[in-house]
Amino acid sequence: MSSNFNGQINHTIKELLADGQEHSRKEIIEYIIEKFNNKDVTKELCSSRLSELIVTREITIVERGIYKLTPETITLHEECIDTLTNAILGLQRTANKINILSISDEEQKTLEKIKLSISHIKDDIKTFDEV
Repeated sequence: MSSNFNGQINHTIKELLADGQEHSRKEIIEYIIEKFNNKDVTKELCSSRLSELIVTREITIVERGIYKLTPETITLHEECIDTLTNAILGLQRTANKINILSISDEEQKTLEKIKLSISHIKDDIKTFDEV
């Protein structure tokens, strides 16, 4: 895909989120596919564009599968939660690369560590929400 086409998809995502409301991943993907009349747009491409906008902090994860446009000014509190959430997403992407049908003992131990780390990070996020 050309960077121009990717940019158009990014713009379309931000267009939907510009209403200030929270939107689900499913809703965003359906919106993009409808806007582009299914032309060369796959769910995988939409997910890739969402991930890029999260990494560049143009959109924020409210909770799993729910997104909103990142406010112009983001507080330190929000930035910490975003950073922790991105850490979870990174660990999940890493874990998803492991083929569970041919997993080694070492990989199994690493998956357990990833699972524990994600659990700890989620607890850390909760402590930020309690403050």
